[in-house]
Amino acid sequence: MHLHNFVCLPAAALILASATANAEVPAAHSARSGNVEFAGVLASDLPPHDRWHPSLRVRLEVEVRTGGKPNIMIHRPDGELLAQHTVWFPGAMKVHLYTAAYSPDGAVAVLGYTAAQGQVAGLVILLDQPTAQPKVVRLEERFAIHARFAPDGTLWAFMAPLGRVLDTTRGPITHEVLWQIGMDGRIMRKVLPFSDLSLPQRVRSVQDWNSSRPGIAVSASHVFLYVPFTAEIVKTDFEGGIVRRIPLVDILGQGPHSLARFDVSPSGILAASLSTIAAPRRFGTLLLDLDAAAWKPLRHDQTAPDEQVCGFEGESLITTSWNNRAIYRHALK
Repeated sequence: MHLHNFVCLPAAALILASATANAEVPAAHSARSGNVEFAGVLASDLPPHDRWHPSLRVRLEVEVRTGGKPNIMIHRPDGELLAQHTVWFPGAMKVHLYTAAYSPDGAVAVLGYTAAQGQVAGLVILLDQPTAQPKVVRLEERFAIHARFAPDGTLWAFMAPLGRVLDTTRGPITHEVLWQIGMDGRIMRKVLPFSDLSLPQRVRSVQDWNSSRPGIAVSASHVFLYVPFTAEIVKTDFEGGIVRRIPLVDILGQGPHSLARFDVSPSGILAASLSTIAAPRRFGTLLLDLDAAAWKPLRHDQTAPDEQVCGFEGESLITTSWNNRAIYRHALK
């Protein structure tokens, strides 16, 4: 396998910001500067979501232990409630929901798990539209850590086993980590064996794997997986073949760091927000130039030093500010 070498820009070339920086809330009007447009402010009672949809926000009741209480609430960006749903099962002890994904046409997927008398099953909850009846896919002995919609409307999930030891010292682990799921709930593909990720031997438990916060993004032709234990983004085709490994080594010039958020456009533009681990925390939002094999800063000014990747709207990158909840749209093409 041919691996490409990637270069890191010097820290001086990147826009970094302390996590404790304060900023005023921008005026509630649209303003454009170059290829960047101020696109509004998130409603104060809605958390900044890690993926973008221009007209939807999902709020989750993370854990419920009795039936009858809505645990999926879908809002407009201004906070108006569009729909709410209750997902519960007879005999369940709890239902735990932890993240959501959106498709461009308004479909929603919610990930979680349910537990009953020592039995645990992963959940993928699919809604064609916010008001549609949820379709629930139960995943025995598996759960989806993260999932993202592809431009074709199918869902790609980054999978892990439930309650099993991932002891890489005992030989290859054949569990497939990438599943493609149709909106009818059908499992269309299971690809990329866990062992192909080349994880270090210290990853010996499901808890190790989950707490490392792996991630996923999907373009029109490839899947991108963030693998924290190897500090890289792995690019695969839809058959699970590894196309490229993109190392994340000291890109910010501030020592060890982690990837906070990332996403990819339909055409394959990769955007990532990284943060340093050591205090004071610093952030940088960058674009990957795959042809030049180099990262470059999203901005060359301090207009929004704390902004992070929120997702793509077509080929435009959406970012949000942690401090003032501003939404920015970057025209990349």
